[in-house]
Amino acid sequence: MRFTGGSACCPRAKWRRLAYAFCPLCIAEQSIIHIRWEWCFACISQCGVHGTPLQFGCASCGESDPLTFGPSQSNSQACWSCGGGFCQPTNGLTVRRDEQIIKVIEDAYRAALLGVAPDVSLFGKATDRAFRRFVEDMLQLLVRCTGLGLIPDPLLDKAATLPRQPLLDVIADLIANAVPSSNVKLRRLRCSRSLQLWTALMRSLPQFEGQDLEKASQRWPIPLQRRFASALRRRKQERWPYTPYQGKTACPRFTYSDALSVCDLSAVK
Repeated sequence: MRFTGGSACCPRAKWRRLAYAFCPLCIAEQSIIHIRWEWCFACISQCGVHGTPLQFGCASCGESDPLTFGPSQSNSQACWSCGGGFCQPTNGLTVRRDEQIIKVIEDAYRAALLGVAPDVSLFGKATDRAFRRFVEDMLQLLVRCTGLGLIPDPLLDKAATLPRQPLLDVIADLIANAVPSSNVKLRRLRCSRSLQLWTALMRSLPQFEGQDLEKASQRWPIPLQRRFASALRRRKQERWPYTPYQGKTACPRFTYSDALSVCDLSAVK
């Protein structure tokens, strides 16, 4: 996470530091006010101790760097800018849908940050790097496309007012619907839901973003690669001869020489 609009004149030196979210309950329990290591990662939105949504900035004045660090005092558990307290629930601490699924995925991501692979029940023998790669690739993609106004509201659900939460919900949804299952009905439902999500995303991406995503997908866990490849194949079939991504640019067609090389007919007279 990064502070935006930091100035070299800022006495708190924001331009040199990482931004952070924080858990008000953790702050209330700390004898020395400090930032837990995982609070600076944009892909983590829940407290690993209390399970509550992390708060970004002061809910009263909007200050993005509200904590007073050091030994805990009466005023250190309040925003230094406006004096508003952090210990009581605020409007920023909203309840998220599918919290249990999101908690499992965020715990897996925390473990991956420490070099621990996800549980085999999640993705089989996926590595910690592959799991991190998917989460971070998707977050960066969604952030870029949301900033350009390319992602539709039905997919992200109020992205303008909650900048990270809906993005992480989409990522969690993609992961949850790629988890293998021995239940045939559940597996079909997950496959259908995954196709809907990927299709909605592809429909909104410009071609250059889609091509970059195809390259990045080769480094993801195998179940996620398969879900993406399946959605891409269907999208190409439905859109041919146009690009599977945003717009109506025609896909490049095979040339005569390409056809000969693919079919190994170059020696035919």
